[in-house]
Amino acid sequence: MIPTLHPTLTPAFLVEQALLGTLLLDPSRSTELTADSLTPAMFSTAAHSAIFIAIRTLPAPDPAEHVHSPAWLGDVLEATAALVRGVDLPYLHTLVQATRGPGHLPAYSAIIADAAFRRRLADQATRLARTASEATAPAPVTAVLREADELRTLLDGWAATPTAHKRALPRSEPPTVTSSDPQAADEELLLLATAVAHPHEAATLRLSPHDFTDPSRAALWKSVTAILTRQEMLDPLTLLCEAPHHGVPVDADPRPLLDTLSQPEGRPTHWATQILARALLANASYAGRRIAHYADDPALTPAQVHLGSRRALDHLDSVRDRWHRVTSPPPPPPRREPALQPRPRSTAPRTRAPRLDHTRPHHG
Repeated sequence: MIPTLHPTLTPAFLVEQALLGTLLLDPSRSTELTADSLTPAMFSTAAHSAIFIAIRTLPAPDPAEHVHSPAWLGDVLEATAALVRGVDLPYLHTLVQATRGPGHLPAYSAIIADAAFRRRLADQATRLARTASEATAPAPVTAVLREADELRTLLDGWAATPTAHKRALPRSEPPTVTSSDPQAADEELLLLATAVAHPHEAATLRLSPHDFTDPSRAALWKSVTAILTRQEMLDPLTLLCEAPHHGVPVDADPRPLLDTLSQPEGRPTHWATQILARALLANASYAGRRIAHYADDPALTPAQVHLGSRRALDHLDSVRDRWHRVTSPPPPPPRREPALQPRPRSTAPRTRAPRLDHTRPHHG
């Protein structure tokens, strides 16, 4: 029977059975698997992990005796039972019957390692998305960045294996931040108003239109940056005239928007911080869900999973960089060493009497 501690029968699960069966049939071949290439944690079930630990731990039997005696299988079963319940002798025989030959071990090991990485990647990505959705948690941005760092470390530690069917994933646009929260609309309008009131401070901000929750307000921000880039006068009226060039619909009566842009509160940096924090959480949620989708898609090769996951994190890193620029104070200017002063002389300079010229005639 198959132990109850198993997931849905997947190709990777069947590969695990074939690999374990090969090792049960010829235990000496376990030395061909290095500790780095295959570990107990890479198996999908506790039962398979326990069987693999037992095989690697027990001394290998005499090959001639092992062919005719099931004694070593009994030892494996006893060692496995000490670690996990649900494995019996008939299941060990099922594993032996699943073997495809000793020459398949390297390929099977690589498949198991890839499946294990996908599970870890999906779990970590799901945790990132869940953390980003917990907006009521204390310091949500800090928690999200910590999860994103762990996900990046996981990707950096895994070398994607190119396959014969490697095909590039299409490049994806950064996700658009969406929110029905009226606070988001108020903060974005206040950013625009304070940017008009404090253009020099607004020029230091590195917000993207993708950071806004509404296309019209995103287009207004593009209008602000366009005027600042041209170093032209920025006020509510010039902004209204620039806005249609960037897709802002022209209302029959622009006075309500003009009134809003004429009533700034606070400073641009404060409102930019709020907007970027919201964008960062939205991008983290998107990245987590996207990476989990890649990891669970069997149609994608390992190289494609790796590439797609990195691209999703790159979008998040872009927002993270802008958030750090706004929230981190500028570094202090480099300290200038004082100019070296000439050392004072310890004694007064010696004076020399004018030298007499004895060649000139003396008039008495």
